[in-house]
Amino acid sequence: MNDNMQKVLVALRSGLYAQTVEALQDENGFCCLGVMCDIYEKETGIKLIRDNQGFIYGGDLNDQQGVREWVGLLHPDGSTKIMESLVHLNDEGHTFAAIADFIESEPLGLLE
Repeated sequence: MNDNMQKVLVALRSGLYAQTVEALQDENGFCCLGVMCDIYEKETGIKLIRDNQGFIYGGDLNDQQGVREWVGLLHPDGSTKIMESLVHLNDEGHTFAAIADFIESEPLGLLE
């Protein structure tokens, strides 16, 4: 796991982010991948693609490839070899802390 993903884990556990589903970011908050995007912007100063309302665009990292590479995810939705994905965990109601624990366990196929 790279240092950038470590920063994301801290952010996911921080309690500073409201959680939403089915979008990287919307008026309710961020999904776990959206938190990755927010940390990426803060750390790199690179602005990401946004929708007409100013929210980070997308439901996974297909349109935000720089973020995927920066954190070291192998797949845009954070999928693993065990047929689980970060998008699924987030949208099924797992807390950010539980998702951080899942990432930290480094399931096969999640990270480079």
